[in-house]
Amino acid sequence: MVSPSAPLTLDIPDRKLSTWQRIADLLASSSGVPAALIMRVHPSEIEVFISSHSAGNPYKQNERAQLNSGLYCETVMSTGEPLLVPDALSDPEWNHNPDIELGMVYYLGFPLRWPNGETFGTVCVLDRENNQKATSNGELMALLAKIIESDLEGVFEVAELKRSLEHLQAQLP
Repeated sequence: MVSPSAPLTLDIPDRKLSTWQRIADLLASSSGVPAALIMRVHPSEIEVFISSHSAGNPYKQNERAQLNSGLYCETVMSTGEPLLVPDALSDPEWNHNPDIELGMVYYLGFPLRWPNGETFGTVCVLDRENNQKATSNGELMALLAKIIESDLEGVFEVAELKRSLEHLQAQLP
């Protein structure tokens, strides 16, 4: 399903991570979900990069899962489009999703991309039941995805500037 070609491995500064944690926590509380996540893709795995500090959240920061296992986020990353699954148990396309084992049958996720178009991962919310409040927060989630992508743009630009500076310094006598 998802076979990213050497995703960017740039480090995200701590101040950005703190902001993203706050985004996840606010998203979980405002949507009334147990889990709000920012996921990061790696060559053969997907990582829970940021996990909301909310009651009932079964996802732990830094845990990883193999790609091509049928996760909701894989579809978001491969299509580059948001995905809403109101109730995976009643949907033949999703009733085998691995997140069901954790009781997570509701999913709403948006793609996150680096400025060069490469996939970073997703921002998503999950719940144990269809959650209209979370669905109605879709526009807010789309905006938060844009804010995260803006942060990624800054990280990318700083890395490019450092690379250019190193290249110029290497050419000095």
